[in-house]
Amino acid sequence: MPLGSHMPRRCFGICAAEGLSVNEATLRELCRTSNGDVRLVLGQLQMLRLRARSLTYDQVKVGGKNVVGHAARARAVAVAGMVVFSWLG
Repeated sequence: MPLGSHMPRRCFGICAAEGLSVNEATLRELCRTSNGDVRLVLGQLQMLRLRARSLTYDQVKVGGKNVVGHAARARAVAVAGMVVFSWLG
């Protein structure tokens, strides 16, 4: 896991390359709320980029169109899928 400011900085470069406008403070908060899970953050950014060209700090912090909220639901669906497939064997 990238430590300190490495993860948000790396994500900033990825966002720039993918045409997603975001500031470093927003990425720091996104990384913090994902508990440093790189795959989760990249997945969130990928899903967001399909729908938008920018991400704001308020979108990360506030409910409703909360990026982290969407990710939590996606993670729950993925876990449920793994359980179902483990039963199939």
